[in-house]
Amino acid sequence: QKAVLKHNNNQDQRSYMLSSMTNGCIPKGIHDQSKFRLSFPNPVLELTCQQLFYFAASRASDVIRNSLAQKVSSLRQSVFKLDQQLKQTLTEKEYHRVLEHTGKLVGKQRQDNETRHKRKLERDCKDCNHYI
Repeated sequence: QKAVLKHNNNQDQRSYMLSSMTNGCIPKGIHDQSKFRLSFPNPVLELTCQQLFYFAASRASDVIRNSLAQKVSSLRQSVFKLDQQLKQTLTEKEYHRVLEHTGKLVGKQRQDNETRHKRKLERDCKDCNHYI
């Protein structure tokens, strides 16, 4: 169950990251880290540096998204292996009971993640439209 929940959580996080990229925004945590202010007044230099920081934040988002994709793939393989082990060790009735229970947990997790990511995406698209 833990492997399935971890896999789905990472998959949902990856979907959120893809959605933010598609909408042209950087996730808020990364965006906040990329804010740049000069200690002396020079608007041209500040704007140039800020654009460079947004570019770096966009690439950091890409790296995180790729890392999540690899992690999801690895976890998917683990889930399939564990599923095969369960099929071999449990009776059919026990196996279906475990699947039913896991399905309920996954459904609740997906619903929670979807709600949370929808709110986060709305927030990010309002304030962080700097994906390059």
